[in-house]
Amino acid sequence: MENPTSRFLTIQDTDRLILLELDDVDLFNVMRVMRVNMYIAELCDDPFWNARIKRMYGGDKLKSGFSYREIYKQLRCQMSVYSLLYYCLINEFFPIIYYEIDKGVCIPVEIDDLYVEAFTNGELDLAEYLIGKGAHVEYYSDYIENNVNHGTLRVVEFLIERANRQGEDIRYETLAAEAISQNKDDILQYIIKKTEDQKIPMEWFSIYLDASVRTDRNIEYDY
Repeated sequence: MENPTSRFLTIQDTDRLILLELDDVDLFNVMRVMRVNMYIAELCDDPFWNARIKRMYGGDKLKSGFSYREIYKQLRCQMSVYSLLYYCLINEFFPIIYYEIDKGVCIPVEIDDLYVEAFTNGELDLAEYLIGKGAHVEYYSDYIENNVNHGTLRVVEFLIERANRQGEDIRYETLAAEAISQNKDDILQYIIKKTEDQKIPMEWFSIYLDASVRTDRNIEYDY
């Protein structure tokens, strides 16, 4: 078997292209000699690994502040499809997620699970993409209260709108109480506006409306 480095011309840009064209097996054979061959180590810098990933998955530069060599090692290790996609979601490598799902490598339950992780992490563009790929949850209301506590207004709006489309029963009183207890004033304002025509008793919101009471966050709610 030909040693790929035998084609090197000691012109860095040209030799990087030779490495980029190698398949994974040949590339990793070359990588074995990196520690003793400073020239190869110099060729395999972070821009090289970024270019290698882009050749595999397409898309723009994935994200700054990461070692693309480490990313590449993660992507090529023997992890399950879902583990790969979850790893990419947490690290915001979205072009890889799009590429893998467009290949049709995921089963529906994996897409559903990834969808939950996407909106829980506030990645709503990815969530909308996954809806287009068939992602679904049975009850959005199961996730709303937790996101009032730990999420953002955008995520809560997204979940409530989806729950309404499915005709789910949303306990706005409970959500209002949670928003108050967590100092989520923007979410509380959204809930108040959302329920203007639903005749929810104003006493549910009195703690918010009374500035003197709002300073006390240790109030028990009588459900």
